[in-house]
Amino acid sequence: MRGMRLRFAIVAGGACLFVLAATGCSGGVAPPVPTLVEPSATAAPSATPTATATPRPTPGPAAGPLAGTTVVRDAPLGTAQTVYAGTLLEFRLTGLEPLERLRITELPPQGTPQEAGFVRADRQGAALWRKDTLGMAKGAWRVQAAGDGGSNRTLSYVLANLPLPVGNGAREGIFTVYRTPDAAFFFTDDVDAAAVVLALQYYRQAMPQVLKDFSFTFDEPVDFYLVKGSEALLREIQAGGADQITGLEQGVSLVGFSRSGVYLDMNAQFNALPHLVIHEATHQVTSRIDERRQAPVWLLEGLSEYEAVKQATPLAGDAERRLRRERRVLVREAIAQQRWIDLRDFGELGQLKAEQTKAWLDQGYAQSFVVADYVAQVYGEQALRPLLEQLSRRPAEQDAVFGELFSVTFDRFQEQVRAWVMQLEADEVEAQGLRTFAAEMVRLVSAAEAVSQEWNSYVAARANLSAPQRTVRLQALAGENERLGVRARALLATRLGEDSRTVYLDGVAAFARAIDAFQRYERTRIRIDLDAGNGALAEANHFVQATVDRLATALAGAGLPRDLAFGEKAAP
Repeated sequence: MRGMRLRFAIVAGGACLFVLAATGCSGGVAPPVPTLVEPSATAAPSATPTATATPRPTPGPAAGPLAGTTVVRDAPLGTAQTVYAGTLLEFRLTGLEPLERLRITELPPQGTPQEAGFVRADRQGAALWRKDTLGMAKGAWRVQAAGDGGSNRTLSYVLANLPLPVGNGAREGIFTVYRTPDAAFFFTDDVDAAAVVLALQYYRQAMPQVLKDFSFTFDEPVDFYLVKGSEALLREIQAGGADQITGLEQGVSLVGFSRSGVYLDMNAQFNALPHLVIHEATHQVTSRIDERRQAPVWLLEGLSEYEAVKQATPLAGDAERRLRRERRVLVREAIAQQRWIDLRDFGELGQLKAEQTKAWLDQGYAQSFVVADYVAQVYGEQALRPLLEQLSRRPAEQDAVFGELFSVTFDRFQEQVRAWVMQLEADEVEAQGLRTFAAEMVRLVSAAEAVSQEWNSYVAARANLSAPQRTVRLQALAGENERLGVRARALLATRLGEDSRTVYLDGVAAFARAIDAFQRYERTRIRIDLDAGNGALAEANHFVQATVDRLATALAGAGLPRDLAFGEKAAP
């Protein structure tokens, strides 16, 4: 995609700007044009593996798979769905007014109602929104949705802890223990059991691919220690036999200690959990390949970050893509300001303990990810394990290792990484600009759809309105369309191609002509004015649909995934 100017964006799948029919838009084809019809008129058609493993109790039965998203729907009065804390809830309502705006209020089991913002129904009168339940109070919840079109709905659910089949001997000190054939989870009482199951699922989903990337076989069960809060995390790390590293960790992986395993702070956000689990699980793999415990920190952390971003992207979506962009931006800023940290200075744990500033560590981890990503992208993932093995065996011979593997000195390798990540900037900045533009286009289309809804409402109510009332409604529509045109010109002048911009604005102008003709008709009752209005309305729809087709084609040619730019409006 390098060198291509990305200038076009529109809601994928078609946008109905001056048209709003009951069937909405489908497959980029405009629905019928609602026309004004008099009674006599005819309507137009529309660490290392050195510790000896201790005997382990027989694992208990595993809990069934837990979906990452639980759907809560409108239900009859008095019924409440049981959902499990630690999952992502998706609330769905149907039968609303098309494009109706809803105020969402949450009523917790105890306490006062909480305003949770607004959502808008789609053209079919359906609305959905999501909520992360990690850390929420257990008990009966109600969610009230009050619409500006008169809709009032209440969704009820009971938030409960997931029962786990932990079996006998399920307590060890402060922990409840959930054992499975491939991992054992030790978790404190304040950790939601559903989050434990999700952590297990993420581990199981990612581990086969991580092992494949490193051409490594690993059949040992891993212990996970799940707590809440940084103090609890550091306490358990020290109980496991390790010293405090920086005090800023959300997770730590110990191998070869008195109590080895993965230690996680479960205060992480829902979308951060896949990344956290996979990052630390990767350490469990690389620490067994790094038998001498001599591989540099930048490589170990970079490999874990690379695998976490790669494997968690299908699970967390935009959260991981955003993290990847943020890491690259941080590195580019450091390069531009000549603050690149020589990788030799991010090589040992002692250096991390001595360098306690969060900014330094954030940059070091970002650089580590970029370096591992560079190796995987330029030399292939098959180069990851040889690099790890060689630097583990010969940590002081970096020039020799990089010369043998990549035919460059270590300093030259760092130069190449810096040049590579800076070269990505043009593409990413352009793509980010396109995403921002697309978001603005979505808002513009929503405003246009609201005008369409007002037009359809006018057509439906016109027979029952007096002539003065009709004039007022048409004047209001004219004002809304004028404001829409101002917004469109301001937005489209920044990025849209001249030809497509002209076509789109021609559609705005055609709708203005339609309103003007209908206003004349209300005064004159001359049929030619009615026909002119209907003709201009059809013309407006034609121009808008032509714009959709042009921009959808240009977007596909630019190679930008539709879902990344347009989210839920990306469906064809």
